Amino acid sequence: MAYGLQWDIRFNPAKSQIACFGGKSPVCDCINIGGKNTTWSDRIKYLGCYFRCGKTEVDTSSGVGKFYAAFNNILNVLGTRRDEMLAVHLVKTYCLPSLLYSCEIWRLNNTDGKSIDVAWNNAFRKSFNGYWHESVKLLQFYCKCLPASVLIDMRKILFWRKMFYHNNVILHSLAVECRQSITAIADKYITIYDIVHGNNFMLRNMFGRSLDVW
Repeated sequence: MAYGLQWDIRFNPAKSQIACFGGKSPVCDCINIGGKNTTWSDRIKYLGCYFRCGKTEVDTSSGVGKFYAAFNNILNVLGTRRDEMLAVHLVKTYCLPSLLYSCEIWRLNNTDGKSIDVAWNNAFRKSFNGYWHESVKLLQFYCKCLPASVLIDMRKILFWRKMFYHNNVILHSLAVECRQSITAIADKYITIYDIVHGNNFMLRNMFGRSLDVW
């Protein structure tokens, strides 16, 4: 408060939150603004992302909700006699960015990762009105799409590639620190040599340039 009074800045206690990362929040309310105690929050929003304070994880439920909302609007406009490929194109263009926003810096747990995969897979099931009890991987393949988990890994690789070659010393240093974990992501699928020179057409085209970064 002293800082605000000095520079004539008024803080709104109703819009202010305090959070504790990496552990449990203290029991007492230790910050007082304008005679009112500021409450501890379990989740805060920063740059469009929600963070769980205790576990320092990104909360993806907001992005999943936005994805379903946009997707349902698209299906309502297209109607029952829709062009399935048009629906897929619109979902990729208008819904997928909300689902994967800021995924380059995510550290997902199994529950959040599964919810994102389910949302992406359900979009194909509803668009084609089928595959309710089957895998949609072949359907995604013929639609020239990849599973959400693979898209997240690709974006991480491309993002940290840019950071690795960035002129900013701090960004470059961060990329160097993350180099081992990003390489491990690439190794989950197949070696770089096998991707570029192998016979798997989809992997060669989808991953060829993306994984040749380190």
